[in-house]
Amino acid sequence: MLVFSSVVEGVYMRVSRHWMSALVIGLAFSACGGSDVPDVANTESRFYRVESFTLVRKLEGIHSGTVTEHVRNYGNERAEIRDVETRIAGFTQKDHTKTITRGAEITTVDLSAGTASRMDNPFYAAMVQNMKGDGLEFGARMMRQMGGKPTGKTREIAGHECDVWEGAQMNQTMCVTEGGITLQVSSEQVNVSDTAIEVRMGDPGPDDAYEVPEGMVVTAGPSLTDLFNKASDGSKDGAPQLNVEEMMKRFKQEQQPQ
Repeated sequence: MLVFSSVVEGVYMRVSRHWMSALVIGLAFSACGGSDVPDVANTESRFYRVESFTLVRKLEGIHSGTVTEHVRNYGNERAEIRDVETRIAGFTQKDHTKTITRGAEITTVDLSAGTASRMDNPFYAAMVQNMKGDGLEFGARMMRQMGGKPTGKTREIAGHECDVWEGAQMNQTMCVTEGGITLQVSSEQVNVSDTAIEVRMGDPGPDDAYEVPEGMVVTAGPSLTDLFNKASDGSKDGAPQLNVEEMMKRFKQEQQPQ
């Protein structure tokens, strides 16, 4: 909502927070074109089996603070407001941002600096196609492909029951409701804990949560495709690296029935 969103640890936290949705968004590498991006208002894809909700989450460990997450249209529209401080090796970084996701469009607002930028997710159309409407089942399948597995245990977090999963990455555990909402993600190995402390089902939050503050100019952000390909340039110990197009083709092949 996304996969083990900073650096590698940041991506790990954001993906595992929304393993039903963000895994799909971040890893559905099958061929797609920008002109094929579905209209978010008309899409039948459902990243959750709940139409709308609001979570307030508490972060502890190397990250501390709160995150308020508003979701509507079954996860096709999201707004995440972060008020978080990160402490690593004596360095401290503050994150007071709002990230608005509407279909393939991702807008990041720096609430401290008063700036905003917008970019497109190049994998969104492919993800919607591969989901076949149900992000819950597709996310669970991808989680298993990455080594995750359900433990058969349940917990109650913020008044809601969730199923406990174990991830293969960084001794990770997560707790997911039957509607696909991740209520807790933790990893002792990297000292992170992200837990819902308030859950409001059926409450998508205010309309202005999904908008850039009035008067703020939105600039074009970097290309995610270019960033990914640059990160994959070169090789390590002679191992060939994949670019986005190659990874999309490989993922599509892996999704075909055996």
